[in-house]
Amino acid sequence: MHLPRKLKFTKEGTRFVILCIGIGIAAINTGLNLLFLILAMMLSSIIISGILSEISLRKISVKRFHSSRGHAGDELTIKFTIENLKMFLPSFSLIIKDKSFEDLSAYITKINANQKITFPCKKIFLNRGLFELKEILILTRFPFGLFEKSSKILCQSKIIIYPRIKQINSETISLPKHFLQSPFNNLAIKNSDEIFHGLREYRLGDNPKRIHWKSTARFLKPMIKEFEKHQESNISILLDTFLVENNDQKQKEFLESAISLCASLANFFISKNYNIFFSAYTPQFTKIPFAKGKDQLYRILETLALIKPNSSKNFSFLLDELSESQITGYVIAILLNVNQGKNKISAKINLPGTLLHTINIREHSVFNYFKIHQTA
Repeated sequence: MHLPRKLKFTKEGTRFVILCIGIGIAAINTGLNLLFLILAMMLSSIIISGILSEISLRKISVKRFHSSRGHAGDELTIKFTIENLKMFLPSFSLIIKDKSFEDLSAYITKINANQKITFPCKKIFLNRGLFELKEILILTRFPFGLFEKSSKILCQSKIIIYPRIKQINSETISLPKHFLQSPFNNLAIKNSDEIFHGLREYRLGDNPKRIHWKSTARFLKPMIKEFEKHQESNISILLDTFLVENNDQKQKEFLESAISLCASLANFFISKNYNIFFSAYTPQFTKIPFAKGKDQLYRILETLALIKPNSSKNFSFLLDELSESQITGYVIAILLNVNQGKNKISAKINLPGTLLHTINIREHSVFNYFKIHQTA
């Protein structure tokens, strides 16, 4: 949708009009035909400039294409497709700008009738969040640079920028052996709830399909494969978003570091096919039930991208909202305020088969969790 066009003077155009007025006054006062001729030429230049600039802007279509999501700090490609819908006439000297981000722009010297041109632009979003792209501005100073005529096109779209994801140094994650082994990384159990346990001698009533023939030949007696029920490894990630003062820049930086670490951990564990649970105040209470796979990762990343600090409920309140079934397996608590909730979570997670790992985001050792100079 095209909005009404706007016209403004350039610096050169302002000087030209002032000069035109001066020559007009001089022509009237002196009555010299030469001055009237010069004035007529200058006025005709203004009229021609208006007509040609209008022709250049008429029937120009601009569309914006981009991915709906990206990561903070990564380069995102945003493409502009410009099409001249006129039947015969070309357009000259067009500048395309995105009103939301002035650094997104393209310059076209000439676009012929019925021609389509695509310009890729690179944009780096430094911060996470939801960004709305609204208007696209088309402007031209053709032909003489005296005036700048512009037209706006409504082209609304959104980009959600996820937190920065870095590669996790697995040596800093103190998981026990049964957690460190990636679930379902064995082809034999991908479509089964049972995993291989060992071999034993065949007994009457056993399933003959489970006889291990190589071992039978080696021991000269029937040997059968024995299986045990596979237990999935659950990992709960709990994020502290409590800030005493929302305007404190240092506290906000700690929160951003915590969010980035949380996103990196979620990416790390989901890539290894773990069941992941996530909960935080965003600032309202939010929980994402146990699940695995890319869809679960995007659910967590989208929540983290839109998180805002809360100034009313600390980490202890978050624990009160959660049931014991939601804090199982390996629990990672990322704390902004190490003294708030640590004792309470230790007491609440005192369950068989449950492990607690707390991370104080204010400690310099938090950088040990990342592989330096590598990003996911």
